Amino acid sequence: MEISNYIEPVKLNRVSYQGIADEETLGNDILFFDGTAQWFLDKKFDLAILGVPETRNCQRAVSSEAPGIIRRWLYGMRKISSGDVIADLGNVKGNSLKDRYIALREVAEYLEQQNVVVLVLGGSQDLTVPLCGVFPKTARKFSLTVVDSFIDLVPADDDYSEETFLNKLIADYGPENIEDLSLLGCQNYYCSSRQEQVFSDHYFRLARLKELRDENIETVEVFLRQSDVLSFDFSAIRGMPVLPGGNKMPNGFSELDACRILWYAGASDVLKITGLFNLPAGNSEGEEYGPLGAQMCWHFLEGRGARCGDYPLRSFQDYELKAVYLEEFDASLKFYHNPANGRWWLMIPYGDNERLIPCSGKDYKDAVAKELPALWWHFFMKNSNLDYS
Repeated sequence: MEISNYIEPVKLNRVSYQGIADEETLGNDILFFDGTAQWFLDKKFDLAILGVPETRNCQRAVSSEAPGIIRRWLYGMRKISSGDVIADLGNVKGNSLKDRYIALREVAEYLEQQNVVVLVLGGSQDLTVPLCGVFPKTARKFSLTVVDSFIDLVPADDDYSEETFLNKLIADYGPENIEDLSLLGCQNYYCSSRQEQVFSDHYFRLARLKELRDENIETVEVFLRQSDVLSFDFSAIRGMPVLPGGNKMPNGFSELDACRILWYAGASDVLKITGLFNLPAGNSEGEEYGPLGAQMCWHFLEGRGARCGDYPLRSFQDYELKAVYLEEFDASLKFYHNPANGRWWLMIPYGDNERLIPCSGKDYKDAVAKELPALWWHFFMKNSNLDYS
């Protein structure tokens, strides 16, 4: 596969910020794809930024210019401290919508094979589907976390669009490929009972906005610690003009919360692909939302420096084992704690074996208080009803 055929380079175009000299800017540290196949032979990098200016499968007023807008506000910011070598591969080509999907999947697959982390600047959220198409080709299951105010599926609907991309994702990949799917930040009044039932039937997880915002934002880190893909919809942020008629979202994550979520994503040891989607077009093709998008990207890149090399890169036997026996349920729960960073894991049933999943300190406190953690019960029921062969 000649990866250079699928992408086109972009020119450095950045806002200048007071007090930041050119040599101190992030853009000065970026490797920019030059359009040649030889470039990939000469350059080695840890993280790739990839623009996908594609919104043809979206009914909302979403900016197709978002990749360029975000880059312009991002590259004038100060350079990051993570030590990662970052490349900007430009934008994915595609005359037809199908062409763009195929090109995106091919580029993402190549980068996965090179062990390069990908930050995708969309475009609309239906692009999540071809991005997830990378993992079935690697013969392993994947975990996806979606941050959104809505549940983007319509039960018993075969249509494929940005508003129903979860239908397509479930139909294409199914339980044989999807290890776990979590939707964070959904708002109850925008979600139907039928949509919730689909999630329940597949043993996917829903975490509502009220469970995660403000002082509870750290809970998001637990989800992202085991995810391969993060798909972030700007509709999850308070004040975005994403409601019918272009009305603004009254509730949602704050701008600070959004940056924190992206920082957690960067700090994940296992996250391979992060996508920012559905930047509102607004009154200027999204220009007024570019600074926020850029700050979110900067926090993701900076968060990369906080990776801990935790499980599964490190043996869980290195951690503190804290066993709790719940007599009422005749269950012995095994928690593992890393005192260096305060992170927790819980051993759960998995087929005929066990597996370790991230959890929070609250899950351990619930167990000590003789309450069965909801997380353990969720995976116990999932294990009892799904075929793990």
